[in-house]
Amino acid sequence: MSQPQAATPAPEKPGSASGVSAVQAMLRAPRTELLGRARSGGIIYPFIILFIMLAIWKGSTFYGKTNLLDILDQQAATLIIAAAGTMVLIAGGIDLSVGATYALAQVIATKMAISGNPVLAIVVGILVGVGVGAVNGVIATFFRINSLIATLAMSFVIGGLAALVTNGNLIIAYTALGFANFARTSFLDVTTAVWTMIGVVIILAVATEGGSDHARLFRWWNPRHHLIGKAQ
Repeated sequence: MSQPQAATPAPEKPGSASGVSAVQAMLRAPRTELLGRARSGGIIYPFIILFIMLAIWKGSTFYGKTNLLDILDQQAATLIIAAAGTMVLIAGGIDLSVGATYALAQVIATKMAISGNPVLAIVVGILVGVGVGAVNGVIATFFRINSLIATLAMSFVIGGLAALVTNGNLIIAYTALGFANFARTSFLDVTTAVWTMIGVVIILAVATEGGSDHARLFRWWNPRHHLIGKAQ
């Protein structure tokens, strides 16, 4: 007695599988494109959303000219540090000593401004930051020490030096009038700190933009291969 045979499935139409795949690819493409744009936007989109929320919540108190200029003036130093730190990240490293370096440069410059020329004090403060950065770069590049470890250790050393400079006390710079007057100078209602921040950000942006014609001015900087110099 023969057993009943299972029904033979109907053959698929030619091109049906490829048609389904094409539809799935079409549905997947907008999602992939959207995720790609979100990743490339980075912090821009959250910043825009937060700005709109605060503008709706506080109105002109938030987005007024005076308040926005005050925010830029107060955060100018942070933006300069972030812009310079971005160059380190582009080069494939990381710098955890930026906060301590900023503190050391600040206390040394303030100490010099109290007893000397404020312009010279600013120059010395900048040179302190450049010197610490150079040491970090040499350690990470030539001695092949991981930048995370090197800059973390350097932050403790620099923090200790800053404490030695101040003797653990707060520095009062009320008598350094030239220092304060320089900080209060403004052009088009924008303070010197903001103009400095804008200049530094533009210079660093041009220096790291490899595809830009303007980057020819900064051939010494190759973020993919250099920190201080090309490691052997």
